Amino acid sequence: DAGGPAFHGSEEQQRNLIAFLSRQVGVVPGALAQAGASISMEAKRAVLDPRPGEWPSYSGTLDGNRFSTVDQINSTNVSQLRPAWVHPLPYNDLETTPLVADGVMYVTGPNQVYALDARSGSQIWSWVRPRSNAGEISGDAAKGAHRGAALLGDRIFLLTDNAHLVSLDRLTGAVRWE
Repeated sequence: DAGGPAFHGSEEQQRNLIAFLSRQVGVVPGALAQAGASISMEAKRAVLDPRPGEWPSYSGTLDGNRFSTVDQINSTNVSQLRPAWVHPLPYNDLETTPLVADGVMYVTGPNQVYALDARSGSQIWSWVRPRSNAGEISGDAAKGAHRGAALLGDRIFLLTDNAHLVSLDRLTGAVRWE
């Protein structure tokens, strides 16, 4: 029991409420108490067969074709597209495709993840770890190359520049485990 009434709003309202509340009190750094909870079949299906408008993996779907079934944009209206928002990030050389799930866009750079409201561009949370000394790591990682993140259920997974696998909580950005 969380000590309050049950929430009866839509998924969008729940996401907006969580985003609002997380900005009010902040997120306590460190591992979450229930970091080892199992992944539900529903969460797995959300990646295996994403809903229209969702982009839960690097290529959108696991077959890697990078094709979206969303049909609001087509050859007759594409010329009317205009930027809806811009969210500057402290890293210029973005190399990966953002992930999108439940109206949240996850943008990554080396040792950093930003959760943005996909409609407004407002930042919900960010996780940033200082980059390693380039002399202590090798290859592309020393140059800042980054291969993006993976999403599954309530978790975001990424590899740091010094080859640490990190699991973040998708709603708060708190470290689940490393």
